[in-house]
Amino acid sequence: FVPMAEAVLFYGTADPSHNSSAPAGAYQNSGWQYQGYYGAYLGTMIAPQYFITARHMGTQGSSFVSAGIFNGGVDVTYTIDTSANAGAGYWDITGTDLRIFKINEYFNSHATLYTGSSEQGLDMVTIGRGGVRGTDLMVSGTLQGWRHGIGDGVARWGTNLVSSVITIPSLGGLLVASFDDSGPGYTAEEATLSVGDSGGAVFVNDGGIWKLA
Repeated sequence: FVPMAEAVLFYGTADPSHNSSAPAGAYQNSGWQYQGYYGAYLGTMIAPQYFITARHMGTQGSSFVSAGIFNGGVDVTYTIDTSANAGAGYWDITGTDLRIFKINEYFNSHATLYTGSSEQGLDMVTIGRGGVRGTDLMVSGTLQGWRHGIGDGVARWGTNLVSSVITIPSLGGLLVASFDDSGPGYTAEEATLSVGDSGGAVFVNDGGIWKLA
């Protein structure tokens, strides 16, 4: 799960349309199909009547949209059950930046949750809705990364490896992934996060099954 960020950024390309449709090959059905729009951000379907997103975004309207770009069909709008949890419509998970909403209707499918504690070294797919990368950041003539670009609200996916897990008291356990240009940590669609990917999912490959982590 992505706590606070905006834009899946790729090491290998600045193409704004890169990975803006469902992944194929080794990353097919890796979680893209469980995403939906929650206001200007994303959320993930986790049960027949529930989706999860980031708490720090606040309330982003009264609906969740399983868009055609995610489900491979047409946009389906679900309404949030504002009577849930004594009228809040959601539950915050204590000690994390996570928030779970209940809908009135039913999702056709939902993500499998990762419940283990051995994420380190697993392949991961991250999904966000931010913008393109900005200008090169050079240090002593060497490319060190990119500055923040302009947000465009386009959903994209990228890949990485979980390098470690850290715990922050106010946010809980967080997955760490390095942004590599080569070597054993480099993946085919190497990506990192920037300002605006909030609410988007991180899936890990657990024994051949992609699970929301």
